Amino acid sequence: FKSIGAYILYVSALLMIILILYTGQKRKLREKANSQKLKHYINLAHEIRTPMVMITNPLDTLMKNSRDPETTSALLTMKRNTERIVRTLDQFLEVKRLDTGNSSIHRRKEDLVKLINDSLTYFTYQAKKKSICMKFDHAMERMNFSIDASHLDTILYNLISNSLKYTPEGGEIIVSLKINENDGNVVISVTDSGMGIDE
Repeated sequence: FKSIGAYILYVSALLMIILILYTGQKRKLREKANSQKLKHYINLAHEIRTPMVMITNPLDTLMKNSRDPETTSALLTMKRNTERIVRTLDQFLEVKRLDTGNSSIHRRKEDLVKLINDSLTYFTYQAKKKSICMKFDHAMERMNFSIDASHLDTILYNLISNSLKYTPEGGEIIVSLKINENDGNVVISVTDSGMGIDE
């Protein structure tokens, strides 16, 4: 019986070792596949970014030669959104640095009034098409703060984009920039006349 018990123990230990090795190998294969997939997406992002950058120069030429204000406005919207796609691709390329744990927040002094105004201009054409009035409520002409402009721009873009999506024709979108008197923190809010989003 002792030999049978020992045999069962040895077999159990062997199966456990095989299972551990199999699980480890499976994890390595999965990590390798994810790494290859990430590399493919990064290469694809680079391939898209290059022609997008090259589009901006012809747009500049068309804007300079345009004599029609409406056409110029449409071209400006195209240029700004093209530049935004390039910035979004640059943010996507941060995935590689995130994957290695080297990504960080890049703060520098920025004028929040200008940054928000620039974000709103991306949506001028869409807002005009839906007869939506976009307002920017701010008390100061300049508000310089140390921020990561890229991350804030992404947040603003998503908030305003959702507001445009859910605000009916003839509605209103208000972006507010204030300083909290209690703690001195900056408060940015986006409100609209839409029905809202379910929680």
